[in-house]
Amino acid sequence: MKNITVIFLTFISISIFNMSRVFGQSDSIKNSKGVLNLERFDFSKNTYNLDCKWEFYPNKFLTPLDFNSDKNKPEPIYISVPGLWNSNENKHIFGSGEGYGTYHLKIKTKNNKELLAININRIQSSYKLWINSKMYSEQGKVGVNQSLSKPAWSSENYHFFKENSEIEIVIQVANFYHKKGGIENSITIGSSEIIDYTGNKIFGFDIFLVGVILMMGFYHMGMYFLRPKDISALFFSLTMIFSATFSLTTGEIIFTNIFPNLPWEILIKTNYISNYSRLIFFLLFLSSLFPTEYPKKLIRIFKYLIGIIIFLIIFLPAKIYTQTLFIFLIIALISVIIIIAGIIKATYKNLSGAKFSLVGTIFLVSTGVNDLLLEYHIINTISLATLGFFVFVFLQSYMLSLKTSSKYEEERKITKHLSKLSELKDSFLTSNYFEIFKPLEILKNIVEAERIVLIVNENEEWFIKADINEKASSYELQNFDSVTEILNLGFDKDIAMQTIIKKEQSLIQNPKKETLFFPLKDNESVSALIILENNKKDFIFNSEILKLIESTEYQFVTFINTYKIYNQISEINTNLEDKVHTRMSEILEQNEILEKQRDEIEKRNSLLNSAYNRVKLSNLEINDGINYAKKIQNSLLPDKKDVKNLFPKSLIMYKPKDVLSGDFYWTDNILINGKENLFFAVADCTGHGVPGSLMSIVGNNLLSDTIISEKIYDTAEILNSTHSKIIKRLNKEVNGTKFNDTIDIAIIKYIPAENTLQFSGARHPLLLIRNNELIEYKADKKSIGEIRRNQNTEKSTFSSIIIDIKKEDKIFLFSDGYEDQIGGKHVRKFLKKNLLDLILEINSIPFEKQHKILSETLTKWQGNNIQTDDILIAEIEF
Repeated sequence: MKNITVIFLTFISISIFNMSRVFGQSDSIKNSKGVLNLERFDFSKNTYNLDCKWEFYPNKFLTPLDFNSDKNKPEPIYISVPGLWNSNENKHIFGSGEGYGTYHLKIKTKNNKELLAININRIQSSYKLWINSKMYSEQGKVGVNQSLSKPAWSSENYHFFKENSEIEIVIQVANFYHKKGGIENSITIGSSEIIDYTGNKIFGFDIFLVGVILMMGFYHMGMYFLRPKDISALFFSLTMIFSATFSLTTGEIIFTNIFPNLPWEILIKTNYISNYSRLIFFLLFLSSLFPTEYPKKLIRIFKYLIGIIIFLIIFLPAKIYTQTLFIFLIIALISVIIIIAGIIKATYKNLSGAKFSLVGTIFLVSTGVNDLLLEYHIINTISLATLGFFVFVFLQSYMLSLKTSSKYEEERKITKHLSKLSELKDSFLTSNYFEIFKPLEILKNIVEAERIVLIVNENEEWFIKADINEKASSYELQNFDSVTEILNLGFDKDIAMQTIIKKEQSLIQNPKKETLFFPLKDNESVSALIILENNKKDFIFNSEILKLIESTEYQFVTFINTYKIYNQISEINTNLEDKVHTRMSEILEQNEILEKQRDEIEKRNSLLNSAYNRVKLSNLEINDGINYAKKIQNSLLPDKKDVKNLFPKSLIMYKPKDVLSGDFYWTDNILINGKENLFFAVADCTGHGVPGSLMSIVGNNLLSDTIISEKIYDTAEILNSTHSKIIKRLNKEVNGTKFNDTIDIAIIKYIPAENTLQFSGARHPLLLIRNNELIEYKADKKSIGEIRRNQNTEKSTFSSIIIDIKKEDKIFLFSDGYEDQIGGKHVRKFLKKNLLDLILEINSIPFEKQHKILSETLTKWQGNNIQTDDILIAEIEF
């Protein structure tokens, strides 16, 4: 490797020497201002750079005719060529790189005739050339402002015939597009043959280097697509591709030969973008190779900063984005420090490939610095960036090739290891779980051992289960703790026991034999011991063999445990056969008993089905009766239309708990002394369902009998009369059982002509809402039909109250079903207080919405609880 590097670097050094010799000055010649004396210079042997003081006429376009006449000839200033207008030396002329003017130089030579040529490379940013009063070329278009000029970049050779001792060169230059203006490169003169030879030599060498760099770039790009995880190959390929692109736009500007009509703006954008991009991808390449040696955050900042600059280059004109070159120079200098420091650290740590990267990077950085200094005219050399990258590509490619080669070798070993491992694991899959010989024999063949022995731990005793040489053999149930079987096999018992105790493999190597003791661990204990023996001269039990056995340790342990379980199951199965035979006899006897029990159960099921059908039929009859009773009960209730006729503004919420209800309401209109008397009552009978409905029918009939038949119109007397009748008819003792059925009721009599209302109540109050204030009129604290101690059972005195009614007054009559409903978060009663608050809150809204709110509030409160009682609420507005 060292010889290859020395030969390669020697070749590069000779190439640099030859190129520098071609462009070197052969003599040190002094010139006066505007006139260069080359009378002693031999153009047939060498070339000469016209680096001297030229006459310069700023803001003037002069032609050779103007110099042939002394009339109106302006006074020149003298300016160095090469030299930019915006350099420190020339800032007093224009103050910036923009402007136009004329260069003029006279060259004194030998008085002979010969064919000469001059080479002009990249004048910023357009020029027109005359030699000996003959116009030879106009690159771009010169003009006095931006609209009249057009930029162009090229490297051209101009051939002319010298007929006397004087050569006159006139160059008009204009720049309104680039940061830099003027003649920035040396103008070279020499014989036509040497100029062409030199140009072709440089051009060919650049083409060769660019071609090599591009080939390597695309090669590593292909390697990346084959191995996408190796991101360094991608960064390396992009570094080379952008470097090759940059080289095509500098020096001989090969791009203009490939694309003659390529616009100047695209050419210069390509130059800047490729130059900036190659730096950042080079940093990313090195950081991917040696990630711990480079500051990731700083590289990320550079990446984003250069990305922003490239974005500006794409969308802004050259006059603006060429100003970013100074920023890039700072980033490049910092990057050079980071690159060298990172590679030095990697080399110091002796990381793989670091030395090659160091040598290649030094070459690359050196040539890059040379080109940057050349770009800023700090030094006057030739462009070496392409050559530097060629050296870098060679060394980096060699390093990556070694890296790839080592990876392939590693993959080959891994593939071989996996192949052996796969073969061994296949043996586990294809072998019966009670055959331990086949996997052992395959392991012996894979590791190329001459012998394999398996010793198994069973109940803290060690038994030799297999000893495989040329032919497999087995030693069953031989305890080497108590006998000398392990010694008879030719192994050291102490080493075997030491391996088991320490749970670590032991390798014994001597000139005659190589022995490997490998413990198979199950959790924290050793369940078996494998002994491999090799009598060959070469040692074969290396780290790969150990890794192979380690990777199959779990399978071996599982296989051996399964083998143990199989033997245990075999013993258990032998004992189970007798037990199964005995149990079968018992089961047959049990089956006979079960058959008899089954017949008995079938008879009982038949009786149960008959009883179920009778009950089902009875339920249908009962339900039909209940539904018919509901129709009767509903027919006894006043029709809601009749209620609306008597009380147009009214609301009734009627919700029975079951099909039949113990709550009912009663109303009628009776003409007394020529005045309408409107009666309305809300009653709650003892119980609900069928008992409650029967009691409600009795109560309904008693009210009708008392008011209509007996013509009792005072509300208190109506309740007294109804009380007496219930006591007489219902509260009797039947078969030793005393019945005490009662009715809670609220009744009103309203006389519209007098706007008076009489109220009486048995445990049910009357609510009056006037001007949004609630007034409660208490009821008597006793029920109709209620029997108390020391009280005349047939007589009871209920009270009444007369209320003057005003317009828009509202009254509410209700049973206790709503307030007694169970529900809410704590599963308790709704309570009367909450009902009164709710009534006061909704009394001012329409009746339909009141009914909806009452229903929704009840449903929400009730939740999943059942309805506890019949519910009846009536509202009347006057």
